[in-house]
Amino acid sequence: MIDLSELHAQNHRLTEITNVLLYLARDRAVCDTDTARVLFLDYVSESRQHLEQVDRLVKRRMLAAADPFVQNLARKLTADSSFLRHAIQEYREHWSDERERPLHIKDHGEFVDDTRDLFELFLERIQRETELLFPLLRRLDGGGQIAA
Repeated sequence: MIDLSELHAQNHRLTEITNVLLYLARDRAVCDTDTARVLFLDYVSESRQHLEQVDRLVKRRMLAAADPFVQNLARKLTADSSFLRHAIQEYREHWSDERERPLHIKDHGEFVDDTRDLFELFLERIQRETELLFPLLRRLDGGGQIAA
């Protein structure tokens, strides 16, 4: 069972980290630190894990539902997750190398733009989970906080 309150907590944490990293990305000197690199790479990893966890829940609970609306939403959410995971991977590969310490930022303006674009997509995803997915899962589960 997956506790929806745990997913809500993950969304809250990822939203906070997103906002902090967006702020930090604007300062070129901060971007060159090992601390910033670790924060960005940890965020990438944590966001991917969250998407995978939500995908497993969506596939298990929603794709087999009798309601076409639920099935359609499940397909959209899994496609959205796939797109985001790909975008996150491209971002990581473009701006970092796990073997090297600093981020690879040759054009700081481009880095800020790419970071803002990706993080805004992720924040929109979190909003869809909060406003669409979680209420629907509660309804499918009979109104509880736990989804099987």
